[in-house]
Amino acid sequence: MNPKFPTDTSAGMYKIAVASNYMFDAVRFDSQHFNWTLKEFDKYSSAFAFGLVEGGFKPGDKLVCWIDQSNSAEVLVAQMGAAKAGVSIVTFDEKDECDALN
Repeated sequence: MNPKFPTDTSAGMYKIAVASNYMFDAVRFDSQHFNWTLKEFDKYSSAFAFGLVEGGFKPGDKLVCWIDQSNSAEVLVAQMGAAKAGVSIVTFDEKDECDALN
């Protein structure tokens, strides 16, 4: 087990699931017409987490995401990637006014 993701965290529990069930479909994105296995989801979310860390985000930082309902795969990758990097996500829905960020 990777000590970077303690087993009592969401990211740690996910890493355990990936190690033992990597070939199973984890999620279906109907609106985007594809499935991801646990291994694929882990790969994309880890890449997102790495990008956050390389971009200077630190555990405890917040990331604002503008959410488009038709891009559910990207939203899920951002959420898990942020969890892996220790970053909190603040969602901003496509229906929200820009003034909601202030």
